[in-house]
Amino acid sequence: MEKVAAERESYGKKPLVVKADVSKDTEAKAAIDKTIQKFEKLDILVNNVRILSVAGSCVAPLLLVSHSVSKACLNHFTRGAALELAPYGVRVNAISPGPVYTDIYENAGTVSHVDKSNIKTPHGTISDPIEIAHLVLFLSSDKAQAITGSNYMSDNGYLLSP
Repeated sequence: MEKVAAERESYGKKPLVVKADVSKDTEAKAAIDKTIQKFEKLDILVNNVRILSVAGSCVAPLLLVSHSVSKACLNHFTRGAALELAPYGVRVNAISPGPVYTDIYENAGTVSHVDKSNIKTPHGTISDPIEIAHLVLFLSSDKAQAITGSNYMSDNGYLLSP
């Protein structure tokens, strides 16, 4: 996060970087308080813990049921929050990415480069993180003012694969 913040600063932007365990009320509240202190309001919240992933939309393989269920719960939370917050003009949407090439691949030691023969999408590609960021930007913009309670799949057709 610090690396991204430094990059933004090179463009004259002053981002706020806050690490918080949002499962702890005090840390979640502190993150909101720091945001409001710096920017005077909170316009956009991106829950960016692998966002959702397509795992909530398919039957999980053995031993991954809890992961799949947690993603499905986030999907239902999104719809419920959209209904609850709509009277306040708040839009709530979800993004479910398929495979995204991040440093997790390299840090896990699984691949140091993208091996096209192992990619299980119809186009034979996986997303770059910037592709997901573009979708977040769109959903955060006024161009998406009529969109709420939706889950966007950005998976290069991963769920279509046999």
